[in-house]
Amino acid sequence: MIADPKRNSRACIAEEIRGQNGGITIAMAAVTPPMFRILFVSPDGDLRAVASRVLARAGWEVTTAAHAGHASLACAMEIPFDILVVEDDMADTSGAAIAYRLRRYCPELRVLRLCDRDGARDAEGMAVVRPFTADDLIEAVAAAACAMPAF
Repeated sequence: MIADPKRNSRACIAEEIRGQNGGITIAMAAVTPPMFRILFVSPDGDLRAVASRVLARAGWEVTTAAHAGHASLACAMEIPFDILVVEDDMADTSGAAIAYRLRRYCPELRVLRLCDRDGARDAEGMAVVRPFTADDLIEAVAAAACAMPAF
C-alpha cells in the first residue's frame, strides 16, 4: 500500500494492483474513522434521520441541520466538520451558498451536494443524484472524504 499525496492521507490509502495484462491500477480505499465529522443539511426530516443512521453505521460521526441557520450554528459551536452533505436547492438558500458560508468556520470542508438531476456538478464535482440508495450515499461520502478540499 502507498499513500497518495494528491489525496488526504488521513482518509485514504492507495493500493497498487498489478493487472493480468501487466498494467497498474491504483485503487482508492476509504478509511472511515470516527474522527471524520459530517454535517448533513436538509429540510427533509425523514431524509436527515435515515441518512444519519446510514452514515453513523458506516463509521462517521453525523450532525444534522434543517436549514442554513442551524448549519451555521453547528459549524460555529462545534468541532470543525470534515464533510458537508447538503441539499442543492433549499427554500432559504442553495447548497453552494451554505458551503461558502460554512467554510469561514471549517476552511477545509469538503462538500457533497444532493441533486435532483444528473449533470448537476459544482466546482468540486461531488454530487449524489436522486434517487439514491444507502450504498450510493456511503460511496459518495467516502469519495468526498478522499478528496482534497477546495479553497
